[in-house]
Amino acid sequence: MISLYKILILRNLGSIKAQLKNSLHHVASTFKHLRHLNQILLIPFTLWSGLEQTYIGAQFTKGFITCTVGIKYVGLVMIVYGVCNALSSFSFGHIAKHIGRMYCLMFAALIDYALIITMLLWVPRENQLWVLFILAGLWGVADGCWQTQIAAAYGTLFTENESAFSNFHLWESLGFVIAYVYTPRIRIRYAHIILLCVLTLSMICYAIIEIRERRKKKKVPEEEPSKSKEDIEATTATAL
Repeated sequence: MISLYKILILRNLGSIKAQLKNSLHHVASTFKHLRHLNQILLIPFTLWSGLEQTYIGAQFTKGFITCTVGIKYVGLVMIVYGVCNALSSFSFGHIAKHIGRMYCLMFAALIDYALIITMLLWVPRENQLWVLFILAGLWGVADGCWQTQIAAAYGTLFTENESAFSNFHLWESLGFVIAYVYTPRIRIRYAHIILLCVLTLSMICYAIIEIRERRKKKKVPEEEPSKSKEDIEATTATAL
């Protein structure tokens, strides 16, 4: 019996060591992936994903719904957000194939800019419940675009690298953490300013990615003819 226990303990230790080694390998791969410039440029967008989801779930429900019409309407307003989010996620997955990811992201950014500026200037009143439904619904439309297109960007830019999606979840989770840390400590007006700044930085960084990718695509057709000429010259020299 004692020898059997020893065998079981040794097997468990071996499996634990293997799992620990595998986990450390994934962690190292995740941080090694940061050597790619496109990954660094995607960090603000990924952080934005966590920040904007936290805002609608925490600050919007508390600062606008609860304070304006009461906690009993939180569920109803968030149902509208969820339905619009689901429809938007499905729609943008197809729309992006026809008009491109950049235009979808620009559309979502314009919606969020309009919503954030509106909430900065708007003074909520109890008889304006319909405005809350519109704000939540439009935020859901924009969020549906963010979730599908940011994930698609990772899949397109890093087709053969699983560490990219580890980075996606890492930086999105960090966005959640940052938002939940500052949410109870600052006024909602300052949260709006933070969102505006992060969204602007995200769009600038993604525009740089688009420019870099288009330049790469232009270089490929230019290099192919030169390679074919070299092959022809090499073949001719061999024949001679």
